[in-house]
Amino acid sequence: MAELLATDKTISCVKQIIREAKQRLVIVTFSIQINETILKYLKDANLNKVKISIIHGGEVGKYRLERLLGDLRNISVYWHPKLHAKFYFNEKRMVVTSMNLTDLPQHDNIELGILLTRDQDGEIYGEVIREFLRIRKFSAKIKYRGYCIRCRKELKLNYVRPYCRDCYRIWAEYKNPNYLEKYCHECGEQVFLTLEPIPICRACQEGGVP
Repeated sequence: MAELLATDKTISCVKQIIREAKQRLVIVTFSIQINETILKYLKDANLNKVKISIIHGGEVGKYRLERLLGDLRNISVYWHPKLHAKFYFNEKRMVVTSMNLTDLPQHDNIELGILLTRDQDGEIYGEVIREFLRIRKFSAKIKYRGYCIRCRKELKLNYVRPYCRDCYRIWAEYKNPNYLEKYCHECGEQVFLTLEPIPICRACQEGGVP
């Protein structure tokens, strides 16, 4: 049965949902800031092969997210320009709330939430999941993983230095930004391109650079 949550209980339940996820974890929030505790929970979930999806609407923290989450292989991050909804769920429990992920460490804001369980609130639980899928469908996926443009080794997306360590050492001997390379940094497709102006194929350019 649905339960109304005040501020402290909302914070506690959201943390619990993130910490206890076993199969999947969904975070939908307008603004996002990941503190050390939440980052630890996400890293643990990633190691346990939990499928993690994050959709956010705010620009704040976008590039810091890349530094924090770029090495987590089981996480997908999306951005929607009109998103203002906030809800969090795993395979068993869900909180629909006024609280952004940025508010988790704080207690000065007044927040409300509704706690739902899959077993007791199956119908509305399913409706929220369907709404999540609809939002995700119209959101832009933010890529954090890419490919070395010389050998196609998978690595962290870095448009300024799109090389693996070994290939970068070779490139650094001459530092020629117009040298013809072999692979798109984003999709890994074989295509001839150069480091400048941007080391991605035409298809990825038309799709937009994250």
